[in-house]
Amino acid sequence: MSSLVLAWATLLALPLAPGKPTEGKIRVTVVAETMDAEGNEKPNAGGLLDSAEEIRKRVKKMKWIEPVEEESQAEMHFVVVDRSQDKESGYALRYRLKAGDFEAEDDYGEFAVVEHAGGTPGIYDRQGGEMPMTAGVAMEHKQTYQSWKTIADGLARTLDHFAENNYDRLIAIRKTANNNR
Repeated sequence: MSSLVLAWATLLALPLAPGKPTEGKIRVTVVAETMDAEGNEKPNAGGLLDSAEEIRKRVKKMKWIEPVEEESQAEMHFVVVDRSQDKESGYALRYRLKAGDFEAEDDYGEFAVVEHAGGTPGIYDRQGGEMPMTAGVAMEHKQTYQSWKTIADGLARTLDHFAENNYDRLIAIRKTANNNR
C-alpha cells in the first residue's frame, strides 16, 4: 500500500504542463536584408523578403516568441541575409541574430533527404561519399529537397528554443529597455 501512495505522490509532484513564458513572449523582428554594402538592391531581394515573411508567419505560432514590427520593441532581431539552393546540399538561408550583447551570423540548411528503394536507409554523404551498402548491394535512391517553408519551420523552432533557453536574459533586456525610456 505504501508503494502505491509513494507512486501517486511522485506523479502528483510532476509538472502537469511544460514551462511557459511567465512575463510574456519574447518579441522578435524578422526582416530581410535586401540591399548590398554599396546600397544596391540584391538580385534575390524578392526571395529574401519571401523567406522573412515565411519565418514571420511561423513565429506567430510559437510558444516563447512573437513577431513585432518595430525594432525598438524587440528583444531579438533576426535578419535574413541570403538564401541559396544547391543540388548537393539542398536549401540554405544565411541569417544574422542579435539579442542584447549576443550576435551571430550563420547558415541554416535543410539538406538533401535520401529515399531508398531497398536495403537499410542511411544519411547521404554530402561530401560525395559512397552510398551506404547493404550485404554488398548498392541501394537505389533518389534525392528530394526540402522546401523554403521547411527552412522557415526549422528556423522558427530554433528561434523559439533560443528564447526559451535564454528567457531570463531576454526579459532582463526588456526591463532595461523599458527603464531607459
